[in-house]
Amino acid sequence: MPSKILIPCYDSQGRLIRIRFRIDNPKPGQERYRISKGSNSYFPSPLGLSNGKPVVLVESELDAILVAQEAGPRVGVLGIGTTGAKFTPAMVRYLNEKIPLILISLDNDRGGRDKTASLINELHNAINWRVPEKYGKDPGEAWKRMSIDKWVEAGLKGCPFCI
Repeated sequence: MPSKILIPCYDSQGRLIRIRFRIDNPKPGQERYRISKGSNSYFPSPLGLSNGKPVVLVESELDAILVAQEAGPRVGVLGIGTTGAKFTPAMVRYLNEKIPLILISLDNDRGGRDKTASLINELHNAINWRVPEKYGKDPGEAWKRMSIDKWVEAGLKGCPFCI
């Protein structure tokens, strides 16, 4: 049995929506992430979201946990799990009407860039806030070379309602 990290993901009502496994050392050609049968892989996993609070939107749930830990209660975090995730009209309405700023930090790859462009068209209060490529492809890689807290703080400076 390969070494795994178990990542439980919950919806905004605290219901378990998926269980994802991260394989520590995948074999060549093997996916790093697996999902448990019966899991919903298309709904985002929110951490600390509330009306009027800015949100950092990331791809992986581990990135979401890291950003929530480092940035503290100033921001909510939304881990979408996959660039294939689609937001329901109710989710888009909530994010557009109740959230003053969304910092989109999807992975520094083609899928992340394409999804970011799509989300910026859909979410009127969103900006592209990927980690600088020199630090890695996502917050999970970048934390070793930069302060996640200061990076979030810099993103919030452009929002007069956020700090």
